[in-house]
Amino acid sequence: MKTYNEVYSALSMKRRYEVWFLRLGLNDGSGAWWFRYLLLNPGRGGCAGASQGSRRDADAEGGAGNSTGRPQNNWAEGAMDGGTAARQFAEAGDAQAQPVQVWATWFPREGKPETWIQGFPLENLHLSKRGASPFLLEVGENRNRGSQSSENRSEQSGGNQSKENRIGESECCGRIEVNGHRIGWDLRYQSTFRMELSSKGWIGFSRTPHSDAIFSGEINLDGRIFRGEPLGYGMQGQNCGYRHRNMWTWAQIHFPGAGGGSTLEALVYEMPFGLVFRKAVLWHKGQKYKFGKLRESIRDAQKLEWKMECSDGRGAQAVVEIRGRPGFVHRLPYTKTDCSGQFEVTNDSLAVAKLFLRLPGESAEELTTDSGAVLEMAGN
Repeated sequence: MKTYNEVYSALSMKRRYEVWFLRLGLNDGSGAWWFRYLLLNPGRGGCAGASQGSRRDADAEGGAGNSTGRPQNNWAEGAMDGGTAARQFAEAGDAQAQPVQVWATWFPREGKPETWIQGFPLENLHLSKRGASPFLLEVGENRNRGSQSSENRSEQSGGNQSKENRIGESECCGRIEVNGHRIGWDLRYQSTFRMELSSKGWIGFSRTPHSDAIFSGEINLDGRIFRGEPLGYGMQGQNCGYRHRNMWTWAQIHFPGAGGGSTLEALVYEMPFGLVFRKAVLWHKGQKYKFGKLRESIRDAQKLEWKMECSDGRGAQAVVEIRGRPGFVHRLPYTKTDCSGQFEVTNDSLAVAKLFLRLPGESAEELTTDSGAVLEMAGN
């Protein structure tokens, strides 16, 4: 059975990103966490070694990256000012140019979000085979610097290598040290629903292996411990693409409750020839509703607000309102897969959401959450 976590990328691919990520809101309402395990252009060493002003595929095949085998650190936070690609890369540091990256972002209830990123060369990576299940990604300080090929590294556990960052089918852990901050996590999660939201072949896809995830375990931020059984609720997803879309809006909302609660995930992005992809999927009371008709009435990237009306062929209707918190919206630079620069992505993983739902033969419902939603936008 497909779990939707299976690896798509080959380590020889020179232009592609693939990311496995988690978003969880803490049960106590104090904040939310966002973790990302990212592969970037593995066949050319990420964007390492390219000139900052023009990072193009012509610079070097399978760039050597960080030949010392040591992880590269960076702390990326705050808004971008639209400067040149050179300045963007200088501000982002070396971590986002590495082919393997581990991200951690903390969204406190009252306070500005913070992101920490640690990058690794490809030699530190162990990755399960393409399409194989169960899925496994491990990366950490490489203590066995032999001359094995990329394909062998993909298939072997690495002997005496220490893998401090790992994600599998239903658990993940991490330990990164960035600019004097130490962030560690050891999490387990389970869910009742998975789906594929969008699939365009080699161009890219958006999958959700755990839509209504319940998390248990521990997170450590500079000695501050978040621990619980359960700890929080949210989702785990996987995205992959030849390039990032020029414009997208994505939201995932988890209304916790008995039996895993309800979830709604929606995605809109640009397509060639002026077309736009629009889709939303609701999981409610053990039933899946796919909304092929989606009309946006509000999309404000500055305020981070989104409102849409959805319907399906069976008579189900939904009105969704989701907004970021004023003053606490997070703006991050993402690296383009052609290594030409970066672009801004806006995210609030502690967004406020409201869902008005009308299902055939049932009374109208209203669901709300101030801890279970994430809203993300890029482009116009």
